[in-house]
Amino acid sequence: MARPRAACSPTCASTASRASICRRELQAALERVRVAGRLGPADAAEIRRNLLGRMFTLPSGERLWLLFIAREGFFMRRAGPGGMALTREPNPEMNEHDASVAVHADQDVEGTPLRQMMRGAAPWLFRHESPGRRNRLSRLALLNVWIPLEQVTRPLVLMDRRSLDRQRHQLRYGLITDAILPRGEDMRINDIWTFLHDDEQRWHFTS
Repeated sequence: MARPRAACSPTCASTASRASICRRELQAALERVRVAGRLGPADAAEIRRNLLGRMFTLPSGERLWLLFIAREGFFMRRAGPGGMALTREPNPEMNEHDASVAVHADQDVEGTPLRQMMRGAAPWLFRHESPGRRNRLSRLALLNVWIPLEQVTRPLVLMDRRSLDRQRHQLRYGLITDAILPRGEDMRINDIWTFLHDDEQRWHFTS
């Protein structure tokens, strides 16, 4: 499963024929990664090139444009049934991860690294909602885009955010990135979110 992190709100193609070419090139790159079982720099560049500017239609009918894909956010997760770790060769050029074992949400707009990268402007620039702050006016959002490459043995579990009591159950969490991202000392702790479980929450699988 490859995951580019993107900022979203012109499309990959200005014509239908160009869009079709983009789709074929993207599918070919994803198939190479699936067969190889690993993500290399050339394939990452090809996937990035064919995703950037793509437009997606959401279940609500709204359209989503990918305007930017973060360089460090592009990585691949691999795991067996039940989240079992798989043997793999070292890949120093790219980030590779096992399945995630903790409930979490990325992109704390008030935390590291966005605070440093955006010089404090992220809460005003991006659409977001957190226990003490929200921005529902912006049409620009930070999203994780998941692309399944094989039959998923451990599908993503997503929460219906309408069932979340943010004040009681959404907690800040500092993730040490030394082993996965080359960053300076001021950005080695990645500020993300974790959540306490509650019976009122509603979850569903996707793959």
